[in-house]
Amino acid sequence: MVIDWNRYRVVLHEVGRSSWDKGKVPENLAPGFVTADHDLWVPNEGHARVLLATGWKTMNPGECIWLRPGVRYRVEGDPDGPFRLSFLHFMLEDRRGRAYPDRGPLPSEAIEPPDGAAAETLARRIVDLCFGFDPHGMEVGLYSEPAGSIAAALLTGLLMELDGAVSAPDRRRLPRDQEARIRAAAIRIAENPAGLHPVAELAGKAGYSRNHFTVLFQRLTGHTPERYAVLCRLQRASQLLAATDLDVGEIATQLGYSDIYGFSHQFKKFKGVAPLVWRCRHAGKISQAR
Repeated sequence: MVIDWNRYRVVLHEVGRSSWDKGKVPENLAPGFVTADHDLWVPNEGHARVLLATGWKTMNPGECIWLRPGVRYRVEGDPDGPFRLSFLHFMLEDRRGRAYPDRGPLPSEAIEPPDGAAAETLARRIVDLCFGFDPHGMEVGLYSEPAGSIAAALLTGLLMELDGAVSAPDRRRLPRDQEARIRAAAIRIAENPAGLHPVAELAGKAGYSRNHFTVLFQRLTGHTPERYAVLCRLQRASQLLAATDLDVGEIATQLGYSDIYGFSHQFKKFKGVAPLVWRCRHAGKISQAR
């Protein structure tokens, strides 16, 4: 991440929804408009354009545009239909109320979030909390509590994810549709670590060959599907050892191991200590295993 999120917090300003008629832009976005604060645009319909430092960018649903304070921008409407977006004005301040430096590092102006649909939903929810469900218009803070605090927290999470998305190592980045499919497979494994997860079956559900699926899975998670499944089982075992009184044999059975010796050997190989040693070191530190 390029922003020190332990130091800076989000202060909400105007939030709302904007609807542009076919081929037009709102009057307040006349050529060369300048925003006094940070302004996050999250489109949900249409394909308008904005002139950024890197050149003209088509704004598409599922993407985010992070406009900078004091920068002059130009926009063009969608000649083929209306354009709609949620907008979120905000400032970044430290604990003393000092604004983020004018030349402080920031993510790219145009960002493709890891989950575009989730970004749209979050933006709409923030507007709903602060403004209500009217389809157009805007509202200016200060916002009623606890809605204002919740909205600021949601926006902070979204901005942190956008910051992390552009800072992530290139070797881990996948096109959005590929990442969604691989992430779904990884979640399926993590939610049921005791189950059988044949790679060929996971690959088929994702729409890939076994080999291509394995390459994509390892690129996203850093592990092969088989190793990831083992790590998920052992993570679950670690929770059970620390938070329950189940004996090692019961835990091994719950997680699909045929015998306690195989489980203990694998646990020690990956965790560095035997299951009972782990329990002695960590018992009570995890309040409840899920």
